[in-house]
Amino acid sequence: VGVSGVSTVEDSSSDRIAAIITPEQIVLLHCIASSLDDWAGDTSAGAAACPLGGALGQQTIISSCKFLAQQVKVLKHSISDHTEAYEGEKDCRISAYLSILEMLATVLSSDDSNEARNHAFCRIYLGKETSLVSDTVVELGVLVDKLSVSNRGVKARELVIDSNDQRLAVVLVRLIGNICYKCVSNQDLVRETPVPFSDSIPAPVSDDGSVIFRSGLHVLLSCTSFSYGCFTLREWALVAIRNVLDDNKQNQEVVAQLEAQKTVDTPELNKLGVKTVIDEQGKVRVEPRS
Repeated sequence: VGVSGVSTVEDSSSDRIAAIITPEQIVLLHCIASSLDDWAGDTSAGAAACPLGGALGQQTIISSCKFLAQQVKVLKHSISDHTEAYEGEKDCRISAYLSILEMLATVLSSDDSNEARNHAFCRIYLGKETSLVSDTVVELGVLVDKLSVSNRGVKARELVIDSNDQRLAVVLVRLIGNICYKCVSNQDLVRETPVPFSDSIPAPVSDDGSVIFRSGLHVLLSCTSFSYGCFTLREWALVAIRNVLDDNKQNQEVVAQLEAQKTVDTPELNKLGVKTVIDEQGKVRVEPRS
């Protein structure tokens, strides 16, 4: 049992590490999360050090966050395992998974005024030495596809997102935004990480028949479309988008191109049998639609 309260055992039948979560461990996680929330909300000059080892320095914070990132991976795999050590254990796994994601999002929210140097190094380390960034954007893509399918044909004001999906969406977006705060390498990872479309979503194809590349940046931008189903998600998505684009020219260019395509490629042009194309210099030209 580590700091997070998660126990693991080797599953010899599947060569996997299975998570065993008890209600008592969930209580422990909530206590740690509450302590982190209090720390993050205290901006006074005499604020206490980060509860995850801030008093012991940079390396301890990094080690704690690395451990939490490892537990996220273990729990994510175990959630798909339908076997339970006791009735309701899967719900405990989901609760632990969400709690640890929220803890990571909170500890990485430290800004210029509170242990900024330590937490800046922690963001860089997690991006380079773990798969947390790529795993998070892929998980967000799966959730976005799920929400898109479940609300297909529904008017924007009638969007319905259940409480668990709302909590997961918000924490994934929070985590992406906070881990990318003033961290160019993580911003680049969000843009470069391919996010495959779920089986229930037809993958869009280009004129040559190849599947259009979808990155973590595309998925993050799409989160704003669920604002009526979860206003908090829209607000965090805007913060995350700002952090991912901040001082990153390549990410800004991707968004600018998407905005340009949305503006000039209209249904009216489609009816006329033509399309707009943006070349490498950013110039727009009209071509016949094949």
